[in-house]
Amino acid sequence: MQLIDMVLELPLSIQIPAAVVAVVLAGWIVWMGLLRSIFRRNLFAAIANPDVAERRLRAHYRPTTILMRSRLIEAVARRGNREAIALSGIDRLWVERLRRLHRTRDAKRVLAFASDTGLFTVFLVALKKRSVAAQFKKWLDDSGDLLMLRRVALTGAGDDFDGATAHDLLSDRLDEVREMTGDPEWKARYLAVKIILHDTDPRAERALWDAFLDANAIVRAAVVREFHPADQDRLYEALFDRYLQDPVFEVRASARLRIARQFPERLRLEPKKLSEVEAFHVLQLLQDGSSEDEAVAFHYIEHKSRELRLPAAIYLQKIGALNRIFRQASLGDRDAFDRTEARLRAAAEVNVSGFLSDVNLENSASLMLAARLLQTIGDASVLVSVAERAFALPEGEAIHADIVETVLDAISRRGGEESLRLMARELERAHRNESRAAGILTRIPARGEGIFAPVLLRLLKDDATAARTAVESALVALPTAALLPELLAILEEGRERHSHQVRISAVRVIGRMQLPFCLQYLIENLPTLRPEDAREFTATIAGFAGKAFEQRVRQILDGPDAIMRAAMILSLPATGDKSYLKTIRETVSDSDPDVRIAAVWALHLYGESRSVNQAIDLLRDPVERVRREAATALGVEGTAATLQKIHAMIGDENEVNAVKRSAIEGLGRSQEPKSIALLAKILMERNDWDDDVVAALASKRSKKQVTAIIEELKDAEPTVRAKLTRVFRMMGREGEQAMVDLLQEDIASLRPSITAVLDDLGYIEATIRMLSNRDADVRRSAATALAAIGTAPAFRGIVLAARDPDPEVRVQVTRALEKLATASGKKILAQLEEDPDRKVRKYTQWAMERVRSKSL
Repeated sequence: MQLIDMVLELPLSIQIPAAVVAVVLAGWIVWMGLLRSIFRRNLFAAIANPDVAERRLRAHYRPTTILMRSRLIEAVARRGNREAIALSGIDRLWVERLRRLHRTRDAKRVLAFASDTGLFTVFLVALKKRSVAAQFKKWLDDSGDLLMLRRVALTGAGDDFDGATAHDLLSDRLDEVREMTGDPEWKARYLAVKIILHDTDPRAERALWDAFLDANAIVRAAVVREFHPADQDRLYEALFDRYLQDPVFEVRASARLRIARQFPERLRLEPKKLSEVEAFHVLQLLQDGSSEDEAVAFHYIEHKSRELRLPAAIYLQKIGALNRIFRQASLGDRDAFDRTEARLRAAAEVNVSGFLSDVNLENSASLMLAARLLQTIGDASVLVSVAERAFALPEGEAIHADIVETVLDAISRRGGEESLRLMARELERAHRNESRAAGILTRIPARGEGIFAPVLLRLLKDDATAARTAVESALVALPTAALLPELLAILEEGRERHSHQVRISAVRVIGRMQLPFCLQYLIENLPTLRPEDAREFTATIAGFAGKAFEQRVRQILDGPDAIMRAAMILSLPATGDKSYLKTIRETVSDSDPDVRIAAVWALHLYGESRSVNQAIDLLRDPVERVRREAATALGVEGTAATLQKIHAMIGDENEVNAVKRSAIEGLGRSQEPKSIALLAKILMERNDWDDDVVAALASKRSKKQVTAIIEELKDAEPTVRAKLTRVFRMMGREGEQAMVDLLQEDIASLRPSITAVLDDLGYIEATIRMLSNRDADVRRSAATALAAIGTAPAFRGIVLAARDPDPEVRVQVTRALEKLATASGKKILAQLEEDPDRKVRKYTQWAMERVRSKSL
């Protein structure tokens, strides 16, 4: 018919002759009949063999085509072939079209042929369309089955529907509906509950209260949302119980929403009273814009249970609270800053770290927090912007230095290529700032070798590089093999291209790499190094090169180059191998001055005192620098007889002062007791070497050495006593403490001399001032020292400490004051009792009374 209409609507000028139309129409009718015949044949083939139903019907025809054959399929079914409905799949198609279009004819078909799957859909449409409602009610009445409503419910899937309309539709079956509230199937209970929510029968209300604990969440959610009993208190309790206890989120969410709408003033949570499960449920349903809920979330963000931290962190991230505290952090209140860091770290530990991308680059506290957190957690790409800002902070402020170091730690641990390149650029910019450069150099990760290796080589070659030792360590730590040729090139290019310190650095780095195949490079460059560095690396080389090293050493010692031989001789003691001693002793008389110097010092470093003393002839060496070095070495290692010869040399008017100064220095470093007497003798004999001798004696600070100096001071003339007092002044605190320790040993012969020196140094007055220190340990130490000194000036301080609040201080005072009751202490006591300071007199009288009564 559509085809005919289209033809008739054509303009008159192009209308097709009627005969043609008739032919086309006839063809169309034949074609449609043929299609219907083919469909019928396929349908009956499926009925005969259900296995072909999918191939010949459901997969072969579109759903719209199958629906067009509804009458045919219905007719076949009515003639006894009801299986045609399921085989063609048209029952499902009828149900779907009924749900969309609400056609009454489809409702009849579903009721007649698809009651097992579509009854609930018919019920839903019946609530919206009267004609379908009439068909549905008639079908219920005609069925005569008391459980037909249950069948309807079981074909549903928990779809929501208008319970009030359903209550009116089934008003004559409410008893049957109420009975369904006890059905074992939740779908039946759900249908019943939705309907009786609008029933006023007391039996319905009781069933609804029971439904709060129904086994199915959809049923519980229905009563939570829609139940309106008269008892509002009981309702609130039921809702609150579901809010905290229900295991299904949908039910809890419904309960929380209804409480917020109907009982907002009643909801008061006490986190401390909640179990972990209850707290978890609460945290999942915190409301945006609620300050109370935000406080609850912050309460749980640091909870030991990460299970509770997670929902708290998710909520705080969602409402922007984590971003807020992150951006607004302050270093002014350290406790608040630490609390903020703890909260943010707790969130990040449960993978909630989106706030890190919102760092406040203008806030030092926010930068510090970002750097600390990014060391272990969060998006490492954020480090780039954080590092750019941190590196631009003004230098000189301690907090800025802390931020930079923390950022460097984060980059070292987790930084990507971009942040590592930023770190390398900062290193080049700050290479003249020793502390800043060292902070970077010590944090270069192995994965950054490709970025940092060329930078480190440039810094090594730059004489202006401040943290040179750190640069060397960083180069050694890198695993790259490309460094060695560059380092060897520095040695080969020599002094024309590189400074002495650059070549030293190259040798040190190669040595610390411990590469056996670089042995000859290292040995030949030993003279480049300072003696102490040469010894360190010689020990290292000997450790990894073994016999090859021994062979090269012999070659050097037998070779002609004096500088090489001297450097090697001076380095050999570090190996601990004494097989070289015979050769070294022989070189004491070598023709080269540097070799002779190296030999005597090598013997000293080997601890060969006897051999050093045998080198006494070097004191008369024709070369001044040899005599100078020999004097120092012999002074350090010399026996009493050797030291006597050194003393004689100091008095030799023909010797140069440089040699004499070295001899005095050697005496100062000597552990021989005779050295102290000889130095004191120089002070007594002459005045031109006072400063050097005082400095040499001041280096002797052991208790034994201090005792020896005091012995010299005890019987010395006033001028010499003054010089020796300078010795103790130069020793500083260490010398003073050594003298106090000697006093505690109560050596009567030394006491007057020691106390006199301490008085001259102002030690007693300084110690008395320490009695007013806030630190009890400092006051105890001061009281102990004053008690050991035991002079009248010391006791002036002791009596003032008699009322110290610390019991240990008072114990020291008591022990000291008990001495005043002795015969030897009466003179001091008399001086204290007549002291011009009234406070001293008063405290002396008070303290002595308590000492006598033992109640201080």
